[in-house]
Amino acid sequence: MQIANPPTTSQADPALVLRIKYHHDQAAFSQLFHRYYGWLCEQAFAYCCCLQRSEEIVLDVFTKLWKRREELQIDTQVKAYLFIAVRNRAFDFLRQQQSRQRLERKLQLESVPVLDSAEDQYIRQEFSAAVEAAVSKLPRQGQLIFRMSRERNLKYREIAEELGISIKTVETHMRRTFIQLRKDLQGWLK
Repeated sequence: MQIANPPTTSQADPALVLRIKYHHDQAAFSQLFHRYYGWLCEQAFAYCCCLQRSEEIVLDVFTKLWKRREELQIDTQVKAYLFIAVRNRAFDFLRQQQSRQRLERKLQLESVPVLDSAEDQYIRQEFSAAVEAAVSKLPRQGQLIFRMSRERNLKYREIAEELGISIKTVETHMRRTFIQLRKDLQGWLK
């Protein structure tokens, strides 16, 4: 995933929305989609840290926008409207994920404990070594922020305060780190 520059708000956006709403104009919808898709995927990725899921979230928002085009009532800038829709959908995803994780933990607690086989332990050690190797290839600042987040369990706000940088800078480093780790660990993630 390439880091997309935030799209500038266009004076044409409200006109595109009106064409979509009243004329069911697919070309206007396509124009709006292409203008904001990459940037919105990046915003969704910041919440869910999964490229595929972030793309699904953005596609879901645009699909709902098209299906409900006759009901469209955008009282703010189109960019802000789309961002809020994506953010809310990402929050929905995170809530669903937390519910699923709670259920999985409950099921694990109720199940009979099984000892890891030597093969499972070996695979886990190999994966840990692969992750460590991938992390060590990251730029120094990216490594530091990633380790503070994952090893010390610090929140982005705490990392930003400790390093004297903005939360957005921490988010950007983490997003780039996850993109790079996904590339480096592609063989393990299949």
